[in-house]
Amino acid sequence: MLEPYLAYLDEGIVVMHPATGEIEMNPNMALWLGRRETRVKDIPWPDFINHLFPVGDYKVLSSLKAQLPVFKSELVLYGKNQTAFPVQVTLLPDSHVTGHNQTCMIVKDVSSERKLNALKSDYLDLVSHELRTPLTAAKSTADTLRVLRQNAVQEQEIELLNILQRTLSGMSALLNNLLDLSKLEAGKMTMKRAAIQVDRLARDILAYFRPEANLKQVFLGTDIGEPLPPVYADPIRIEQVLSNLISNALKHTPEQGQVEVGVHPLTDGGGIRISVKDTGKGIAPENLPRLFDRFYQVSQRGGPGARSGAGELGTGLGLSLSQQIVRLHGSAIEVESKLGQGSHFYFSLRPFSYRLHLNESFKEAVNNLSKEDPDLTLAVVKVSAGKNGAGEAELEKALQKILRRPSDFASRIEAQKCLVVFAYAPEPGMRKILSRIREVFKKNFSAEIRSAAARFPADGGRCEDLVDRCLKKLRLKPLQKTGG
Repeated sequence: MLEPYLAYLDEGIVVMHPATGEIEMNPNMALWLGRRETRVKDIPWPDFINHLFPVGDYKVLSSLKAQLPVFKSELVLYGKNQTAFPVQVTLLPDSHVTGHNQTCMIVKDVSSERKLNALKSDYLDLVSHELRTPLTAAKSTADTLRVLRQNAVQEQEIELLNILQRTLSGMSALLNNLLDLSKLEAGKMTMKRAAIQVDRLARDILAYFRPEANLKQVFLGTDIGEPLPPVYADPIRIEQVLSNLISNALKHTPEQGQVEVGVHPLTDGGGIRISVKDTGKGIAPENLPRLFDRFYQVSQRGGPGARSGAGELGTGLGLSLSQQIVRLHGSAIEVESKLGQGSHFYFSLRPFSYRLHLNESFKEAVNNLSKEDPDLTLAVVKVSAGKNGAGEAELEKALQKILRRPSDFASRIEAQKCLVVFAYAPEPGMRKILSRIREVFKKNFSAEIRSAAARFPADGGRCEDLVDRCLKKLRLKPLQKTGG
């Protein structure tokens, strides 16, 4: 029934039938590959994948091994006469589509999108870098003049210097936003997530904005609940998001108004909720759906245009960038607003756990596998108590120092009181790392270690599978039974 419709799709569709070993594709996919027939029986599935994606076949095959519900990635497809072009691959294993034991692969040509994004990113990089140096010099000069001449010039001249300083600061922020958006679109922005206390972060940011709030005669308050669990986030990027929301609130709140920053624990599932409320002009309902679009601004009257007041520099980039950063943390910024009653922005962050940290870091490591780093090996290290009684946190820090490559990872598994490490290395390479760990721990902590290693994807497709395999070798309880 679906075959007539599949024939008209621009995407390529491939379906594998494990029971028969048959591979079926729609006409467009066959055209890309230079094949007349749409059914293939004489090529094993791994060989077929290797023929399509010789540079990224390990990603596709690893996702099948890992039994991921949905796999998405951008790869290079080698078609007719070895013609190469970029594609977006979506893999739907087993019964997610048809209800039968089949694997469906959807392939979309993204050549035009990639070229357009490359041109746009190159342009943004060029403009940003060319303007950054003179802007930095001008801002530094304005800051110096403002300090040196404050007692020697009239109030009107001081105000002009203040305007110049604010304008240059706004332009610098614009350039930084452009560079960050360029990184996001190119997939080059990575999140350096760790356990952070957002209440401390919020108080530091509020201290920075308090002079501006006092100058505008806006009350800047806090509503921080207790106790607050540590959350799993990139502190620099969350500071960027929160700073942007507070800055926007101050811009659009009149004198004698209020801006309140709230941080509260979530009762459902843990984590925290961060909010910024203001008593400003508010946003019209028709503008809310486009509020996070790039370069979209809302006027003071609620219509399209420059929402900020006279003399304020607005670009419509900050909210878009903040939303994308929050989405990379597995959440989204929500907003409630009414004209004349102010706005309320809020988002949530997940609670930190070593198991979450381990799983997310492992997913990132798998996604970064390449021909240069095709091997990923995980090891679990059980440390016996040393003479000086070093704790797990101290041992974890020592382990991180032993690892020589920035891409290598070290953490701990709390339930079993073990350390875990993974690295882009084959098993012999991991044995060398474990040998180095053994020497350092014995010398510095008088501690002995037992260890076990497992390879991805040969020994398992998921992080938990590899860890449990190692724990079994060490005769320890698996993660599934302990909660990790």
